Amino acid sequence: HHINQCRGCYRKCILKPGIRCGTFRDDMDMILKEMVSSDLMLFASPYYCASYTAIMARFLERCLPLWEVEIVGELGTMNAFRFINAPLKGKKAVIGLVQDFKDPSTARPALKAFLHNLGQTYLMNIIHKIHVTDVRDPGDIRKKEDVLENIFALGRKLARGRR
Repeated sequence: HHINQCRGCYRKCILKPGIRCGTFRDDMDMILKEMVSSDLMLFASPYYCASYTAIMARFLERCLPLWEVEIVGELGTMNAFRFINAPLKGKKAVIGLVQDFKDPSTARPALKAFLHNLGQTYLMNIIHKIHVTDVRDPGDIRKKEDVLENIFALGRKLARGRR
């Protein structure tokens, strides 16, 4: 997919109805529509530099057109906006993170960022977290048969509509 880098011109996106970026015509037009029509989304990334990847950050930044707000307070404060429409609110999301470190606690900042951005920024319902450690080289994930079976079992469960 082709996704341009957000330019931070938020008011072109969030102060108008609709779910289109006010600056770019790229693949996000289609992706945003698909997100709004979805019941469940998986957001997955490798763990790089104490967070998810820059590609995931770019993607999440470009999801801002999913907000429609009005200014009701002082800009630059948490009370500046009132939501008129937040089409991802309450939608189910699964977070996936894969890292090379054996110690899962090293990824706390990345998981916290995922939880904040999806749960608080986009108001999604995080129903599950997948966190796979000790994956360094191509093919390492295939050696984690128990982890993969748990992930497939989760997929089957979610596909049947159960949490």
